[in-house]
Amino acid sequence: MIATQLQTSWGQPVIVENKPGASGTIGADFVAKSPGDGHTLMLTITALLQNASLMPRLPYDPLKDFVPVTQLSTSANLLVVSRKLPATTVAEFVALVRGQPGKHSYGSYGIGTSAHLLAASLAQ
Repeated sequence: MIATQLQTSWGQPVIVENKPGASGTIGADFVAKSPGDGHTLMLTITALLQNASLMPRLPYDPLKDFVPVTQLSTSANLLVVSRKLPATTVAEFVALVRGQPGKHSYGSYGIGTSAHLLAASLAQ
C-alpha cells in the first residue's frame, strides 16, 4: 500500500523487496551496504535499534549507517489471553502462570522484537 502511494507521489516505479530474517538484520545489512543515492529505503520497526543490544556483532551500526526520514505509524503492544483462562487482569494472569510453572507459553512476532522483550520482562 505504501509503495503504491509513493509511486503515485514520486511519478516513478517503487519496488518492494522483502528481505526477512534475523529480526530484520538481513534487510538492514542490505540497505546499509547499498549506495547512498536515495534509491534504497528501509521500512523497519524498533528491532533495528534493539538488535544492537541482543547481537553484539551486527554487520552495521544502527546509529551511524542509517538516517531516519519519517515515522509512518505508531503501534501498541497488547497482552491477550484465551477466554478459556480464568484471568481477566494482568495480576490474575501473573498469579495463574506463577501457580502453574512450565504449563503456559507465549507467542510474539520475533526474537528481539518489542513483544519478545516485553514478554521476557513479564516472565521475570
